[in-house]
Amino acid sequence: MKTLITLAAFIALMHPTIHAQCTFDPTVTPNDLTLCPNSFDTLWTEVYESYQWYDDGNIIPGATNQFLVVDDANYLLSNISVEATSSGCTEMSPSVLVDGWAFLPAFVTNGGNYAFNGSNYEVCLNDTITFEFSFDSNIEWTADAIPIPGETNQLIEITSSTPTGVVNYGVCGSPSICPNYIQCLGVSLNVQFIDCGTTGLDELEMTWKVYPNPAEDLLTIDAADHKEHEFTILDALGRVVYEGTLMDKNTVDISNLSPGSYTVLLKAQPQHISFMKL
Repeated sequence: MKTLITLAAFIALMHPTIHAQCTFDPTVTPNDLTLCPNSFDTLWTEVYESYQWYDDGNIIPGATNQFLVVDDANYLLSNISVEATSSGCTEMSPSVLVDGWAFLPAFVTNGGNYAFNGSNYEVCLNDTITFEFSFDSNIEWTADAIPIPGETNQLIEITSSTPTGVVNYGVCGSPSICPNYIQCLGVSLNVQFIDCGTTGLDELEMTWKVYPNPAEDLLTIDAADHKEHEFTILDALGRVVYEGTLMDKNTVDISNLSPGSYTVLLKAQPQHISFMKL
């Protein structure tokens, strides 16, 4: 005796757990969220009956709303998805990456005609020293901790026709892409104007250079006068991190230095060049 079976019954026997596919596909927006330091934002999905949010495939306890608030402390570089249920059908959304902006520590570059004695910038009367801040928004320059009226640009030019004591300049600001991320330089820029007489600082005219700038692993110190010079590398706090003797051209391994602003100082001539370590 032969047993007959329909195609539908055969499929049901072979795949007893098959269910109808959901008619909706949940998504998470925004799908390119990038957080500023110390900030938060909100991820959303469409309106359904219930929700469960996941972080890298793991259930986020209590995250059962239509939205999820994420911050850079707990969700940076997390792949976030949501499981949505409607009319008894449940679907998982594609994941989105929560990324974050990263910035180098605040630093300044300097220019002009000056000498550096290891702690102070010494400038002749009527000469100019310049500082340029690394951030470009919400900038405020200060002198002895007092805001300088009108000085809200990245570049500040400082000059004086009369001798001064040491003035401690500082600056705070933020990157324009993260305007609420206010950062201050952390160290003061000590400037003093002095009467140089008729000599001035011409003898300190630069005859050497450092490159690349910024540098990552190796820094080249190049003396154009081909003379022997003792040199020192100082960090942003004025601490000695490297000492050596310059013989025409030296390549210095700076891979062990932390990212930030540094100064190369020639001991024979009180002049320096700043560079940035990546």
